[in-house]
Formats: sequence, C-alpha cells, structure tokens
Amino acid sequence: MGLFGIAGGISTVVGPTMGGFITDSLGWQWIFFVNVPIGIIALSLIIPYLPEFRAIVKEKVMDYLGIITFTGTITSFLAALTFSQLNTVISQALLDLLWIFAVIMFSGFIYAERKAKEPVLPLYLFKNSVFTISSVSVFLSGATTLASTVYILLFLQSVQGLSPSSSGAYLTPLMFTMIIAAILSGQIISKTGTYKKLALISFAISAVGMFLLSTMTQNTSNLEIIIYEIIAGISAGLAMPLFIIAAQNAVAKRDLGAVTSSSMYIEQLGSVIGLAVLGTVVNMTLNLNLQNTTVHVSSSLLATAVHNVFVIAAVLNIMGLLLCFFLKDIYMSDEMEEEKIGCEDALESV
Repeated sequence: MGLFGIAGGISTVVGPTMGGFITDSLGWQWIFFVNVPIGIIALSLIIPYLPEFRAIVKEKVMDYLGIITFTGTITSFLAALTFSQLNTVISQALLDLLWIFAVIMFSGFIYAERKAKEPVLPLYLFKNSVFTISSVSVFLSGATTLASTVYILLFLQSVQGLSPSSSGAYLTPLMFTMIIAAILSGQIISKTGTYKKLALISFAISAVGMFLLSTMTQNTSNLEIIIYEIIAGISAGLAMPLFIIAAQNAVAKRDLGAVTSSSMYIEQLGSVIGLAVLGTVVNMTLNLNLQNTTVHVSSSLLATAVHNVFVIAAVLNIMGLLLCFFLKDIYMSDEMEEEKIGCEDALESV
C-alpha cells in the first residue's frame, strides 16, 4: 500500500506547482480543462492494460437505494453547511429543510443497508472495533491533511503575498516528505506486522505539526514554514496506508473489497467534510471581526483565521491520538483467513 501510494504522491507534488503555473499563465479556468487530456490518456491505458478478474457471482444485486440515500445525505449536508455560511443566498426555511432532508436521507440509508442483500456499506463491519476505529481515524486524517495543504496555500498567497505558482512550489516539501513517509510506513508494517505504534506516532506528529502551523504570522520566515510543512508531511505519509491496512487485516477475505473501498471513501469524505467545516471556521472568524461590513479583509485578519483552522486541526489530531490507544494491534499474517467479523473481540471476551 505504501508503494502503491507513490503515484498519488507524485501527482500531489507536481499538481500544486503546475496548477499555480497554469493559473498565472492562462487563468484558473484552465485548471479544469487540463483534466480532459489527462483523462483521455488514463482511459487509453486502463482499457487495454487493466486486467479483468472474473469472480463467480451467484446473484448480481446493485444496492440502488443505498446509493441514492447516501448521495442525498452527503449532498444535502454539504449544501446546508455551505449555505449556512452565506445568509443572503437562501432563506432560513430552505436551509432548515436541507438539514431535515439530510437527516431523513441518512435514516433511509441505514434502513437500506440493513435490508440490502449486497449493501454498499455493510453495517456489520462496525461491530469490528478495528474497522470502526480505523474508519474514524482515517476520516480525521483526511480532514487535517487536506486542511494543511489548502490553508497553507491561503496563508502564502493572502498573508505572505506570494503568487499561485510560487505558493504551489512551496508545498513541494510537504508532498515530498509525504511520499517518503508513506513508503516507509508500508515497509515498517510489512516487516513488523503491527501498526498501532505507528498510528500513535502519526497522530502525535500531526498534532505537533498543526500546532506549529497555527503559530504562523506575517513575520514567519519561509524556512520556518517549510519546516512546519515537513513535519505535517511526515505525519500524513505515515497515516496514508496505515488505517486501510489495519482494517483489511481485521476482516474476513470476503469483505476485503467492501472494507477497502469504504476506507478509501471515508478518507475522501473526511477531506470534503473537514474542508467544509474548517471553511466555516474561517468565515466565522472573518464575519465576527468585520461585523458583516464590506471592509477590506486585512492580511492580519486572514492570519488569525488560518490560526484558528490549524488550532482546530491540532485538536482533531489529539482526538485521533486518544482514539488510537483503543486500536487493537492484530498481528498481520501473510495469508488471509476466512474468519467472522469481530471474532477477535469475541475471543478476548471469553
């Protein structure tokens, strides 16, 4: 998993710099157009070269109700969270309806997953403490990792006054250390067969990194910012393969597909929801200080908003650290045994 993450890591190194260059040279609209040729190249490689593994499936059942209700839950939740920051966009009654709709859709999703023959997210997986803790941990990790990249860029551009291309280049140390740490994390887990200590170290380093990033001001030197980025990159890289591997190791072979896809989606979900929540923190900081006026936002005020974001990110990492003390360190074997979910819990309770 660590080696598998190299491709994504390389893209995260090249992406911000290239994105900044395109924005400075052609305009931000081209950031979206550039994905078209890249997508064509990817499809031209996937179609002829991706191997097709045929599995014997007695009955093909698609969980349409689960897909619809989950999509409705996330869409309405994010819309409500976004519009709650912009009081003039929609009425309060419509905003309340979005929150109510999100709750109804979530209740429908739980019902659908309990009744589905092939659920999108099998709820019985959450009876396994390793899967549950790993899911929450990867959610928190995804939220804080994206925050470190987005709000470092905001700080560099809006507070330090750097151009998009220069600020993108400044993210290279963070992304580069993330790649190295992800590779080392996978190698350490494969050699030691354990992951709990690495999870604790990851969240501890991340908490320190977020705290250091929260201390950035207009007078913070570029060298200090790079050091803070490296610390944050190390913690993000260590966590990148860790919790997915832990969840995979704790379930039966038949559930590997559901566990892997769920863990990866939960990580992405953490990034999206975390960014929305932390964006709310930024807007609340600005609104409280500007008192809903049209006064120009000063760089010092933006620095305060970024400070609040990283303080909350540090708190989230402390929560993850405390949670990982309860993570069971199941020794990883070379062969996946067909065992029932939560059998480790049952054995320990006997």
